[in-house]
Amino acid sequence: MLTPADPLPTSANPATPPAGTVWYKRGSGESSPDPAFEWYVRARGLPARLAFRIELTVDGDANYSVGSARTDDSGNLTAHGMLGRFADQFCVGDPANPQSVSGDHSVEVRIKTDGSGAGAAGHGGPLTDPTRALPCGGNGDNVFEYWLVGANPIQLGKPAAASH
Repeated sequence: MLTPADPLPTSANPATPPAGTVWYKRGSGESSPDPAFEWYVRARGLPARLAFRIELTVDGDANYSVGSARTDDSGNLTAHGMLGRFADQFCVGDPANPQSVSGDHSVEVRIKTDGSGAGAAGHGGPLTDPTRALPCGGNGDNVFEYWLVGANPIQLGKPAAASH
């Protein structure tokens, strides 16, 4: 479950706070036997017709911008992606080092407004992979406010605690 960020942006409507859901699976990709992390996000109660980023925090220290999508006229957001590795997929100022989706990981999901402008990153800034420019297609206002956060981290590969 995704719950409202604390604090919520001042433009949020307190009568209808945002909410959302994350679905995920880790398995093999369609074209490769290598591990992949597939995610799907649905949210409601967001401002209409704005771009939002889907951000993953892996193991509490690496933040990855993995999705960008626009809300519809009703403020609903739907986004989906598949990662062959945890890595930034959209422009960021200081990319985190990519890492394998294999092994034990704790993954937190957050949704924030996408304040980037249109175009490609990499003109004067560092990139995760210098041979390609990461796309930017946000609202162009340089506002990155958190709206939703995961209620609990996703535990990948870690066994559930035994109950006594």
